[in-house]
Amino acid sequence: LARGGVHEIIEEPIHTPSGERWLNTWKIPIRDERGEPLYLLGISLDVTSAREHRLALESAQNELRIQAQKLQVALRSFPGAVWTTDADLRVLSADGALAAALGLGADAIGADLRERRVANPSAEESAPALEDALGGLATRYDLHTTEGPFEVQIYPMDPVGSGVLGVALDVTARREMEAQRLQTRLERAQQLETLGLLAGGIAHDFNNLLAVIMGNANLAAVKLQGP
Repeated sequence: LARGGVHEIIEEPIHTPSGERWLNTWKIPIRDERGEPLYLLGISLDVTSAREHRLALESAQNELRIQAQKLQVALRSFPGAVWTTDADLRVLSADGALAAALGLGADAIGADLRERRVANPSAEESAPALEDALGGLATRYDLHTTEGPFEVQIYPMDPVGSGVLGVALDVTARREMEAQRLQTRLERAQQLETLGLLAGGIAHDFNNLLAVIMGNANLAAVKLQGP
């Protein structure tokens, strides 16, 4: 009343028989014919439900930011590269521990993916893979670099035709493990072959000894029978 203006109170808690409620309140002076404030008009709006929805939305947004930060950390340490493009195959984002090594550093944003090392222009299968992904078909191809072998997978973005999502995974460790397993299998096969040859040789020698023994036994039997 003294100020003569509207006074606003945002989200004021009150206690009611049905529990705590939250109000937005406006207090407005009512003036007489001379313009002097004479009475006070109060209008309160129950905003409890709207406040709960807002708090829930803020909580969800905060959780989403936390998850996005965790995802960003995970992408940065990913042993390879992860990237997205627009419909013209221009790079929109690129992350990963080996992104720069694959031509997807900071200068790649906005560049044509087909001009980047990860697109492997020298491999005939890369260009069709990108076009197939734009058309809605997930594809893959192998990429060989001085940093090692990579397995590249290209996925269509939603909606189809709006761009692609690419993942290049360093498979050096996997290839080394596969090579080690093959080497182990080869060594086992060689060992089995050697054992087979050894067993065959022993059987042959034993058979020769057995033939001599049987021959002598037959001669002894004949002599024992007499003339």
